[in-house]
Amino acid sequence: ENWGSGAKRIIDACRAQNIEDPTWSDHGGFITVTFKRPNYARNPYENLEDNVAPNKSGVVLNVAQSIDNVAPNEENVAQSLDDRILQIIKSNPTIKREDIAIQLSVNKKTIERHLKYLGIKWEGHSKTGHWILLI
Repeated sequence: ENWGSGAKRIIDACRAQNIEDPTWSDHGGFITVTFKRPNYARNPYENLEDNVAPNKSGVVLNVAQSIDNVAPNEENVAQSLDDRILQIIKSNPTIKREDIAIQLSVNKKTIERHLKYLGIKWEGHSKTGHWILLI
């Protein structure tokens, strides 16, 4: 290790991830490093090459460029999670978050996040209430 090599490694790591270089400031002998949060579009992977896609853990993997081997009965796979949540709520406005999560095989927190994004809120008592659209 050489003195001062950490700052260069931090900058190199930011550049490797396409993140703006951090800013450094001195506050009476204390150094503050500020990292800018990346401004991702709706899909943070939209700038990747056409033949790569992230897996569930966010790791980018090569994927086939042909859809010949996709099962024909998988129409709902292409449907977004938001659309499926809306569809479930329209068919049963009193359904609970937990039941939506079970139907879609996702975590309850994921459903809560998507409901907030969609502007959908539970109104009324926990047993007798229903979903409303806030927008």
